[in-house]
Amino acid sequence: MIPQWRLIPFGRFDAARNMAADDVLARSVLAGDAPATLRFYGWSAPAVTIGAFQKIEEVDLDECRRLGVHVVRRPTGGRAILHRPDELTYSFSSRFSSNISSNISSNAASDAATGNSSGNSSGVFSESVLENYKAINTAFYIAFRNLGIDVTISERRLKRPEIPAGNPLCFASTSYSELSVNGKKIAGSAQKKYKNGFLQQGSIPFISSDDLSKIIFKGSSDGRDTCTVLQAAPNASMDDLMQAITAAFEERFGVSMTQGRLTESEKSQIDDSIEKYGSDVWNLRR
Repeated sequence: MIPQWRLIPFGRFDAARNMAADDVLARSVLAGDAPATLRFYGWSAPAVTIGAFQKIEEVDLDECRRLGVHVVRRPTGGRAILHRPDELTYSFSSRFSSNISSNISSNAASDAATGNSSGNSSGVFSESVLENYKAINTAFYIAFRNLGIDVTISERRLKRPEIPAGNPLCFASTSYSELSVNGKKIAGSAQKKYKNGFLQQGSIPFISSDDLSKIIFKGSSDGRDTCTVLQAAPNASMDDLMQAITAAFEERFGVSMTQGRLTESEKSQIDDSIEKYGSDVWNLRR
């Protein structure tokens, strides 16, 4: 029987709700209440997400307030990303293969009609952060290639000596299994590792946000280091990209991506978590 993973369809929300949703979905998956879950989403207004351990001083908060750009701290690590309504953002949560039980919880079983059925993983995810990056980014590599984008995936951390040390931007940083077009990142991602699984969040820009980046990141600019989807595939749409990613996940992991929805318990937990992700206590804590 082909494992079924849950696909949460695209929707645009504010910054606090987006981070709360990713956090709650990860906890739901790790508890065994839902299968591995891929969520597509966007932003109702421009926002900056900063890494869980990043210093808030790397973002110009006064300019963000002036421009109406919300600043929220992600549950995952990494560096800052400027999100625009015209980008595709995703999160993916799974348990490690060693933590997969042959039986899922009664909650998951009762939610089969929502797409929350069958196992959490195809057994491909380990406790190695780098190996999990590689597995997931390989699926995105397949998706980009199927859209006709000449993307490459690195086998090691890429070196960019021209990038100043301490640059706060994700798309100006280097990473393992990095996806790039002509040396420029086409997707940025960050992970949080838990005891029995992980959450990966990622951003795929459709158009450049270079001008706004210069303002809110105190002169830093990631435009020269980013390849947008429309630069690489001018005729591609958001729907095209989401369909390609969904098909690539099925091909790479040997699963069936079943469109589902949030459970009532997840909705309630998200509502409760919005206060955290909308508060200065969390967002400005470093």
